[in-house]
Amino acid sequence: MNQQNKKVAIVLAGDEKLDFAIANVIIGLKRYNESLIDRVFVYTDMPQEKRDKISLIWRDKIAFVAFGYEDFEREFSCAINEEIPECIAQDKRFGHHIYAKFYCFDLLRDYDYVIWLDSDVLVQNSIEDILAVDTDFKWGNGQRKQIEAYLSNFAEINEQEIAKPNGGVISFSKNILRKTSHSFKVRML
Repeated sequence: MNQQNKKVAIVLAGDEKLDFAIANVIIGLKRYNESLIDRVFVYTDMPQEKRDKISLIWRDKIAFVAFGYEDFEREFSCAINEEIPECIAQDKRFGHHIYAKFYCFDLLRDYDYVIWLDSDVLVQNSIEDILAVDTDFKWGNGQRKQIEAYLSNFAEINEQEIAKPNGGVISFSKNILRKTSHSFKVRML
C-alpha cells in the first residue's frame, strides 16, 4: 500500500500515572513508523511539565488535548442527560480516559486513518498492516467470556457472532464517515 498521500493519526489517552507508558508507545511509533504517522494525539490531564518531557520524543508530531475528568463529565452528562454512572466515576480502574477513543471519529474529518492505541501497547514494528485499508474499521477482539455468559442467559449463541471490540487497538478508515450502521464492513485484527 502506498501511504505517500494518506494521512494517519494515532490517539492515546491517560493521566500522569501513565506518562511512562504513553512515552513508550510514542517511542515505538517513531522508531518503526516515522514516515507513516502525521500526528499523535494524547488526550490527557497530566501536568504541563510531563507533557513537555514527552514532547521531546517527537516534537513535530505530538499534540496534547486537554481531557480532564471535568471535560469528560460535562460532555458525557450532556450527551445522556444524566449523571455519570458509578462504574466510570473518577479514579475508577476504567476511568474516563478510555472514552477518548470516541474522538477518533472527529479526527477522521482531517485524516484518512485514525488508530486508537491503549497506553500500554508495545509497538515493535510497523503499524501499516493494522490500517483499515479494505474495510471501515478493525479491532482487536477482547475477552469474550463476560459477553458470552450474558448472552447465554437469553438465547443459544454462535461463538462466531460474538465480538467485543475492546482490544488495545482500534483502526478506523475515513470511509466509515460515509456509511450507515447497516453497511459497515468490519474485519478483526
